[in-house]
Amino acid sequence: MPIWKRIEDTDSGFAYSLSDAMSLLDWRFPGFLQPVTNGRMIVASDYSGQHRRASHEAYTFLITTESELERWIVERDRFRKQWLPDGRRLSFKELRDGMKWRAIFPFLEVAFGLRGNLVTVLIDRKVGSFFGGSTKEMVEIYSDCFPNETPNGTVEKMVRLATIKAMLLVGFRRETQPSWWISDNDETLDTYDKREGLARLAAYFTYGFSKWKQPAEVSFGTTGFESAPTWAEDLVAIPDLLSGTLSALSNVLPKSFGGQEASTRVVSSNSAENDRARQILTWVGEKERPLRNILLRMERNDSDEVRASYQFIVRNIRSQ
Repeated sequence: MPIWKRIEDTDSGFAYSLSDAMSLLDWRFPGFLQPVTNGRMIVASDYSGQHRRASHEAYTFLITTESELERWIVERDRFRKQWLPDGRRLSFKELRDGMKWRAIFPFLEVAFGLRGNLVTVLIDRKVGSFFGGSTKEMVEIYSDCFPNETPNGTVEKMVRLATIKAMLLVGFRRETQPSWWISDNDETLDTYDKREGLARLAAYFTYGFSKWKQPAEVSFGTTGFESAPTWAEDLVAIPDLLSGTLSALSNVLPKSFGGQEASTRVVSSNSAENDRARQILTWVGEKERPLRNILLRMERNDSDEVRASYQFIVRNIRSQ
């Protein structure tokens, strides 16, 4: 039985292309994606590549369930007690710290024991706006989603986050399934108005992609909340590490589309230039684990058309 529910409306823009690539993966490799429809859905997200030197931006979302999260918290507490009892925060940008680097692979072992799906959307800077029109038009159409004087770059990032989040919800979730989304506290979420606006924008897009009439509640928070649980930083560290890794290796990972369709390439993790990222990607590719790792790429092809395609980092898996 398919896990992924494809967006049917061809007018859904880039979300349709991304959803179609995920549907193709699910069809060619049945059983690879993890079902996450039992109980409350948990989503954690983080992002990388939002600087001028980066050729790609990476948006990574971890999708799991509340029961899996409760089991993982116990394992996370054991990891913390043994490896980082002083409460140091793990993130890709801070792995030069020797103690954090020694802890990274024990942390990944715990992280990838979490049953769920870890989806990264890697977007080439040549792709352009997700909206397709001007930023001014976007702000006018969704005027209740953007606080006054929101910078154009922040508007675009909010649109990308809302689009990807809505696409993943529609693909993995049941209409009546409640969900909880936690994100790192970046410039799209650093004020109450921005958080409310982003959540509202994601709700609009979710309805547009799904036409759900009575969707269950989606709760939303960030690691910057005073009420955020102590384990939230480590949960968000999982997408942070993969987002940073894949953004760092974006120029050496293969483009995987050809012609009119998405196609499959198993990523070689041995050609990376960034050593820390290469080692993390090599570890991820060593074997299949409960947390599935999926990479969706958005690039312009030889005809200058934007295409979406999928990859995953795991060895010795064959399509049906």
